[in-house]
Amino acid sequence: MGLIVIWGVVVISYVINAFSEKNIKMDYLIYSAASILIYSIGYLSLRQPQIFERVIQKQDAEPVPESGIKTGERTSYQKSGLTDTEAQNHLNNLLQLMEKDKPYLNSDLTLRELAEKLSMSTHNLSEILNTKLNQNFYDFINRYRVEEVKRRMTDKESENFSLMAIAFDSGFNSKSAFNTIFKKHTGTTPSQHRKHLT
Repeated sequence: MGLIVIWGVVVISYVINAFSEKNIKMDYLIYSAASILIYSIGYLSLRQPQIFERVIQKQDAEPVPESGIKTGERTSYQKSGLTDTEAQNHLNNLLQLMEKDKPYLNSDLTLRELAEKLSMSTHNLSEILNTKLNQNFYDFINRYRVEEVKRRMTDKESENFSLMAIAFDSGFNSKSAFNTIFKKHTGTTPSQHRKHLT
């Protein structure tokens, strides 16, 4: 919208100057409007944390200690106020959602979106994954995707599909990620696993 307004001013100024004897200079107005637009985009971006969510999730995907919980997470989780009973109920709801609705099939699924489906905060969801399952968000989601790929490999309806077609249908969004994650969870490559099934 801001760009449309600015270009509108530019076009109008050129049209006026083309048909008028007076040379109206609107350069300063255009520069000012462009500067305001740029700063506005920066300000509004900072007010939308979902823009930086992937950075946060990458930090969440870092290796965790043997206990499955990072030191900083252990401290913050102690202050969460989530009781063990509540955590278990949320976990049950999470597992039911994963089996019933299969949100992992969405390759763009984020921690925030999954938490919203469960009507809970991202902090509590991350806490449950770490404390109850000893997994981070990506490992949790990708395990379901790997199992979905394995299931489809045995499905007669998918026997004529390529491995990448199955991977994309199962929620993966790149070949390299698919191969790496599949081998991490199964110990074999997708092609080797499929070959063993035939």
